[in-house]
Amino acid sequence: MSENDAAEEIVTTSGQEVHELHVVVYAPRDPEPKPFTFPSRESVGQAAARAAAEFGYAPSNFSFQTESGEVLNRDLTLAAAGVRNEDKLTLVDVGGGV
Repeated sequence: MSENDAAEEIVTTSGQEVHELHVVVYAPRDPEPKPFTFPSRESVGQAAARAAAEFGYAPSNFSFQTESGEVLNRDLTLAAAGVRNEDKLTLVDVGGGV
């Protein structure tokens, strides 16, 4: 079993398994990253919005950028976007507001 597998927890709610992802999020205006735990089925946009609020940002269209520079699709779940345990993600505002 890899370290990533060991770090993944399974929580059962209403008979459904929900995998939790433990990640580290960096924000442009905060020198210290913060650890977060998100359900793997949460959308990238929802998770990024929660992280942004924790860092004190006003609501906007946030997403995450991977270490390789890919900005994740806000509409995908974290799992579908390929987020893994212990990933390091950077909070980004992708704009597009109306």
